[in-house]
Amino acid sequence: MVLTGTHFTGDTEAGSGTSTGSASNVPVVTLQRLDNGAVSYLRPVEGFSPTNFKSASLMNLPQGLYAVRLMADGIPSVAKLVRIDSTGLPLAPSQFTPIAGNGQVLVSFAPLANGTFDHYEAVCSPRGGGAGVPFSDTRQFVYVSGLANGGSYRCSARGVNATGPGPWSNDSVVVTPVAVGMSMKLGANPSRTQLGQAVNVQATLTPANNVGTADGTVTVIADGQTCSFSLPAQSCQLTFNSKGYKQITASYSGGFYYSGAAASVNHSVGVSPDLTPILMLLLD
Repeated sequence: MVLTGTHFTGDTEAGSGTSTGSASNVPVVTLQRLDNGAVSYLRPVEGFSPTNFKSASLMNLPQGLYAVRLMADGIPSVAKLVRIDSTGLPLAPSQFTPIAGNGQVLVSFAPLANGTFDHYEAVCSPRGGGAGVPFSDTRQFVYVSGLANGGSYRCSARGVNATGPGPWSNDSVVVTPVAVGMSMKLGANPSRTQLGQAVNVQATLTPANNVGTADGTVTVIADGQTCSFSLPAQSCQLTFNSKGYKQITASYSGGFYYSGAAASVNHSVGVSPDLTPILMLLLD
């Protein structure tokens, strides 16, 4: 808030501030809500003069009508009526919760009170110092990836609108990304097909210690053919156009909590069982 006028510094010398009653030429502004009488106090943040006063942003004040007074030497000015609305910078996110995953952290928070935001930004910085990793999202959560498993991080978030970025939230508790191991088994049904016949490739993924349920994508490759599926689906189909024995390989890209995995299975296409005649002699 910027105020202009006269006699903003009063007529006395500044007091030492060691006693409650000491005089001071540092102006103080009060904002009193008209609906409930609540009072907020503002001090100058970029200096002051007998004719000028500039405070910090009012972004944390609820919108509404306020009576504004400037006090110098303990003497209040005549009140001026102002309306503070929520069209300024967004408030800092509250109820801030970080969840550690595989090389990433999910940062979620409650909606901004004033609702005027275009997107959120979140950053997670190493606990011992170092550059933070920033990401943004329009939802009430942000995935911050590219973090080192086993490292300790603190995260914070802020809202951004057309006016600019709001204040960062307080730092979160320490979070440590870690990957849960994953194993995968692969099957092909039927195990033998003819040319142009589809084979169903099924993957079974098991997290270490059976922790949770896998998420992410599995990609299957064999003889230049590719199919994929997103978990919790478990299979996709391939169709081969050449005869022979095929090795089908599947790779799991990893999920929010889980590390990647791979598996393979053999499959034959257009290869009939051995029908070579067997001659048997029976001697009388």
